[in-house]
Amino acid sequence: MNIECDILVVGSGAAGLTAALTAAKAGLSVIVAEKAGVIGGTTALSEGMVWIPGSRQAQALGVFDPPEAALEYIQRAAGTAFEPIRSRAFVESAAEMLAFVEDSGGPSFTLSTASMDYHPDWPGATLGARALIPGIFDGRLLGSRFNELRRPLESTLIFGGMTIGSGELAIFRQAHCEPMAALHAARVIARHAWDRVNGWSRGTRIANGNGLVASLLYACLVRGVAFWTQTALTELRAIHSSGGTRVTGAILDRAGQLYEVKVTRGVVLASGGFSGSATMRARFFPTGAAGDSHTRIVPESVSGDTLRIAETLGAKVIANASVASWAPASRVPLGLSGAVEGFPHFMERQKPGFIAINGSGFRFVNEATSYSQFVQAMLADAGDKEPVCWLICDRPTLRRYGMGAAPPFPLGIGKYVRSGYLVEASDLVILARRIGVDETTLKQTVATFNANASRGMDPDFERGLSAVDRAYGDSTHPGHPNLAPINSAPYYAVRLRTGDIGSLAGLASDEHARVTDVDGRPISGLCVAGNDAASLFGGTYPAGGITIGPAMTFGWIASRTLADSTKS
Repeated sequence: MNIECDILVVGSGAAGLTAALTAAKAGLSVIVAEKAGVIGGTTALSEGMVWIPGSRQAQALGVFDPPEAALEYIQRAAGTAFEPIRSRAFVESAAEMLAFVEDSGGPSFTLSTASMDYHPDWPGATLGARALIPGIFDGRLLGSRFNELRRPLESTLIFGGMTIGSGELAIFRQAHCEPMAALHAARVIARHAWDRVNGWSRGTRIANGNGLVASLLYACLVRGVAFWTQTALTELRAIHSSGGTRVTGAILDRAGQLYEVKVTRGVVLASGGFSGSATMRARFFPTGAAGDSHTRIVPESVSGDTLRIAETLGAKVIANASVASWAPASRVPLGLSGAVEGFPHFMERQKPGFIAINGSGFRFVNEATSYSQFVQAMLADAGDKEPVCWLICDRPTLRRYGMGAAPPFPLGIGKYVRSGYLVEASDLVILARRIGVDETTLKQTVATFNANASRGMDPDFERGLSAVDRAYGDSTHPGHPNLAPINSAPYYAVRLRTGDIGSLAGLASDEHARVTDVDGRPISGLCVAGNDAASLFGGTYPAGGITIGPAMTFGWIASRTLADSTKS
């Protein structure tokens, strides 16, 4: 079957949806092809934070953040992989893109002043001036299409489908002792109950990356963007000549029906990278993260089809030293089915009363470091072996902060203990036996940590010395925001594995988001955004939101590039 559109977008995460909205706003016809049966990709599972230098939100607070400062920071992060022209295109376009999205009916963003660049000592770093979080979206606006939206991770939902925004977590933690926090929590819970009574499959007050996707989806639907789910890209059609290669269309497999799509302007590849594919992980990931122990957080549909197909046209793939946005992850059992779900450990490791140990019972990392550096430490510690890591705390710490999918008080933890997700023991010797580490070593590790933590010190790994460590700790904790002894039985452990929230190796591209070939020439009519493109930061992860911010920006640039191209 043959069909025609101006722009075909492959993938429905933040990059693809921004590209679709931009093209539709320019009056172009757009088809979004999504391999999965639901819309949203990895973005729908994420916090939804975006890293945007010079946003109007920052300007409204009097923050001066010139493009040159952000360029300095990107250059320091990327090192020898720094792409000055492409990086400048990002920093000079990001704020304009975000304003465009907001003004076009997309999500509204709030500056997250507590989220700072992870390396505040680097040139060009800022403290709380570049990370923004999306606002709450009313999913009822999507009507019957609400169920086409990918659900968040089940382990992040409460009461069978209620979402709590990342900016609300602190409020909910104070609900047991602060009247205003309790009132806010009660209103959110009441809204969720009303949704369920009225037949919604889950709460329609949606936040984080799920709300970001929903808002972009709504803005696209209003402008007539066509969404094809269960639709895989199988081939790119192209014309080859002495002047280069031009993409003219694509073959799509829509639930078994093949469609030949002719594009008058071009194709945007934005399918989220490749880390949902075991084959692609084996190709790019280091040994310790390529096997069965690696815990996938991204959807299985994020399988690298676009990279493989673009390579057949001569496109170049760039893989730097680090090829993924690493995150330590635990495996959460989902009911009696035997299925498990990856849970990324972003929030609790930095808090007082936690330590991480390896399979020998020793600490090996500053637990408060960024999630990407935490996994890199796991890999370095393991060498050629499979990384083994346990996160450990005591009862008061667990009930104050939660650990992984196990929630804080007042929610219960019994099912997590019964399923084996949480290992519980009345003393450290029993805990050591249950997790398979040397009991003497574990006791000594905890004793050493406790003695130092009691003095507000960590001479072994300097946890709590940096401003970033302290920012992600608990400022309300008496004594130290990152350190506290582990000494109140029972004790708990959760197994952490290598995980990732997206691949960073990807297609080479230029400042116009055009895919480039092995000789550095742009492939006409083929653009790329998001994790299908090689990381702007050379494979490093120097700040929260550095995936979605550039993804949306280059999705915007891609559609502007194709909109300005000569109609074929």
